[in-house]
Amino acid sequence: MILGTLAMAEAHSGQIALAESDAREGYQLAAELGQPHWLPVNLAALARVAGFRGREQECQALTDQVIQTATRHGLAAPAGVAVSARAELDLARPGEGDTMAASIEMTGDSLVVHIEGMDKLWSLKSRLEIPLANVVSAASASAEARNWLHGIRVGGSHVPGVVTAGRFYSHDQLVFWDVHDPDKAIGIELRDERYARLVIEVADPEAEIRRISQSVPAARS
Repeated sequence: MILGTLAMAEAHSGQIALAESDAREGYQLAAELGQPHWLPVNLAALARVAGFRGREQECQALTDQVIQTATRHGLAAPAGVAVSARAELDLARPGEGDTMAASIEMTGDSLVVHIEGMDKLWSLKSRLEIPLANVVSAASASAEARNWLHGIRVGGSHVPGVVTAGRFYSHDQLVFWDVHDPDKAIGIELRDERYARLVIEVADPEAEIRRISQSVPAARS
């Protein structure tokens, strides 16, 4: 059980090879020790690894196996993890011509965020327009985006480690998210707006942060 739980944490933090190794070892130990109720946790971790690596058939087979064994032993959590892993293949992999990053446009005195591809569906939004006078600052949000939870989901989608998109209520503030890759996440601080912050994935975080930072003082002068 411990190795399976550890493997899940490792997979979430991006240590995929280590997660797979620990999950396989945990499964083997559970089988050798005659502890069948430990099997679903390790299988769920392996399903998540397969999902991260895009091995669709393996992920589906493991998910089916987890559901069968977890149901037999009355374990709901591993089944949920495995189903989530299968969902990752559908949500995280863009279709032909799709992109996961939002695009930012400066139009006169406004900052416009265009939500791209299927993220329009996941976030329930296609466009956000904010007066530059209400933009406070922009900075990297990679560390925040790596967190497992982002507050209470008000509307949108959240598959941990895969996509966070839509409206989330956190620390008494409403925040809009559209992130798949935490390394490309930026946070845009706002004032006098419905959203206190926008946390979005962009193709070039450093360039966008620089562009927004240069535009904000000009809008207030």
